[in-house]
Amino acid sequence: MNEAHAACAARHQQGLIGLEATETWQQLAPEQRYEILSKHSVRQMPPIAVGTTKRFLATLQKTKVSELRAICDALPTRFSMRRRRR
Repeated sequence: MNEAHAACAARHQQGLIGLEATETWQQLAPEQRYEILSKHSVRQMPPIAVGTTKRFLATLQKTKVSELRAICDALPTRFSMRRRRR
């Protein structure tokens, strides 16, 4: 779970950096950026808590490892699409 989340968080960060490097993104107001990221499910990564067995099981109930990997695989495409349109 930690490895999958770390990989996903790294891709998410790369996507944000890519967006921030575009002139179009820089011209948007913070509220517009927030709305776009939220609308396309790339605003933030789902949180995980793995400190105790209870917390880990609660995390797994909310986000399966396979779902986290699917999110991670989709991030480059989602961010790429956001760079092309507003």
